[in-house]
Amino acid sequence: MQAWSPLAGGHYTGRTAAHAGPHDAAAAALVAELAAAKGTTGEAVVLGWLLRHPARISPVIGSANPQRIAACADAESVAGSMTREEWFTLYQTARGRSIP
Repeated sequence: MQAWSPLAGGHYTGRTAAHAGPHDAAAAALVAELAAAKGTTGEAVVLGWLLRHPARISPVIGSANPQRIAACADAESVAGSMTREEWFTLYQTARGRSIP
C-alpha cells in the first residue's frame, strides 16, 4: 500500500492547514517532541510512523525541493527506533481518542 500525501501537507510538521482537524495541533506538538528527542525532523517522525504501520505502508515523497527531501532522510532510522508506545500515542493523539 502506498500513502498519498504522506506528510499530510505539512500540518503535522509546522505548516498550518485550513483543513486541519481539532487534534492536529496536539499531534503536531507530539511530532515536534519526538523529533527533538530523536534528534531528527518532524518529517522523519511522520514518515517513520507510516513505515512502522502494521499495514506496511510505503510512503512516496513527491517533492523537488532538496531541503524537504533531506528532512525525510532519517525516516527509516526513526521507524526502527520508535517504540510501540510512541507509535500508539501518536496515533491516538492524531485521532483525538483512545484505541481499545
